[in-house]
Amino acid sequence: MKLFSITALLIVVLVMPISAQTKDGQLWIPIDVKWSRIQGAPRNVHKRAASTTVLYFGKDGEFVRDDCWLIRDGKFISISNGDPHNQYVGRMTEPILDGAKYTYRLVRRTAERPGEILPGPMITESASRLAKSGLAMGGRNRFFHRVKFANESDYVETYSSLAKQYAHE
Repeated sequence: MKLFSITALLIVVLVMPISAQTKDGQLWIPIDVKWSRIQGAPRNVHKRAASTTVLYFGKDGEFVRDDCWLIRDGKFISISNGDPHNQYVGRMTEPILDGAKYTYRLVRRTAERPGEILPGPMITESASRLAKSGLAMGGRNRFFHRVKFANESDYVETYSSLAKQYAHE
């Protein structure tokens, strides 16, 4: 009986999409972020920066991918406000046994490209929760883990607003 209960709980957790497990949304980053010392910073400043991807899984199947810069100051990580952002918005389109399929497209760049028409073409990727690291996303199987950001509430609000604005187009 105990084994049956544990198995049932495991199935529910694996089948339930990430977005259904959260009230306000969650932010995830790749496990292999390459942090670099900020050029020109004094040696005693321990800040590091990285160009990477942040994934947002919101309530009701909302999804945002933000290609942006992160800043790490000791144990604290923040999303940089002053660097370029390429923001993709979409939704969970199909639950699958170990996660969900997401369809999204590029909707906004903070550094615009002349002649580019947005929103861009649709992209479909699967997110799997069976990865030991937390989450495997896409055909390249990039592995992501949940991170709490110093400015998380600002970006959860930003990503939620983006998703409401663009996800239904």
